[in-house]
Amino acid sequence: MPIAYRTDLHTDTIAEFRKMHQFIIQHPSSYIMIGDFTSFFDRINHQYLKERLCDLLQVDKLSSDYYAIFKRITKYDYWDLKDLYRLNNLNPKKRKDKIKMSSKPRILSQSDYKKYRSHIKRYQDNKGIPQGSSNSACLANFYMLEIDRLINEFVVARGGIYRRYSDDFIIILPMDTSSTDDIEKLILKFEAFKDKGILELQPEKTQVYKLQSHSIVNIGHLFTPSLNEKHKTINFIGFTFDGNAVKIREKTTSKYYYRMHHKAKGVAHQYYRNRYYKGADKLYQLYSPNGQYGKGNYFTYLS
Repeated sequence: MPIAYRTDLHTDTIAEFRKMHQFIIQHPSSYIMIGDFTSFFDRINHQYLKERLCDLLQVDKLSSDYYAIFKRITKYDYWDLKDLYRLNNLNPKKRKDKIKMSSKPRILSQSDYKKYRSHIKRYQDNKGIPQGSSNSACLANFYMLEIDRLINEFVVARGGIYRRYSDDFIIILPMDTSSTDDIEKLILKFEAFKDKGILELQPEKTQVYKLQSHSIVNIGHLFTPSLNEKHKTINFIGFTFDGNAVKIREKTTSKYYYRMHHKAKGVAHQYYRNRYYKGADKLYQLYSPNGQYGKGNYFTYLS
């Protein structure tokens, strides 16, 4: 079941991970598969996406309004970022130039836009959609409808659970109702999707664990092709599980402190230049325990 980009679930990633952890507690001897899809948004097959949309709408052909949206998301216009840097006389390798560019109200003035609009290009490939579009997340879930159904039916028939967050997924199969052969069959199913040119499992970001007696062992070498054996703990949607305890991923925490440091430097820079604390209230709201009582921040997430 997909859990990303949905408002109908009335839940969040914390609650979803809790459900998976409770399932593991109920089935302490399990096989756990963590997977990742290669360049998910960049490899969305346009023809297959159209088929899934028609199937969802129960039509043989998309109506003109749906087709207009489909065409716009698959044959979109774009401006090469390197070209924009060049026109702004900025160096993408210099950090100060990146910050300056991201803070500009306009990347190009109206006159420059009209002058250089011939630089706009049209995306012509038969696969891939822009990840940042407001429609992309919804279309990605439509794209995965049949795949999710097939994988979920296979997993549930063996007493397991399947959850997908965008291009990451987790599958938990209890040992008393499944075996490593079932994991092998799952890998073959994903290989079939790859052969059809609609989805590709990324072996270097896919792991299979054996959980038994509160101990987790990576058994990626048992499969063909061999899967990633570097990770010794389960990592999914910002959490880690080592067989005993659930923790926040170190990467999540380090990203929090990096952003706090970066924001604080920006506030200090504004103070020394202009002698006032521009952005200080935002700094406290986002990175102070006191800020959690507003709209919420990292401390709210932890609690």
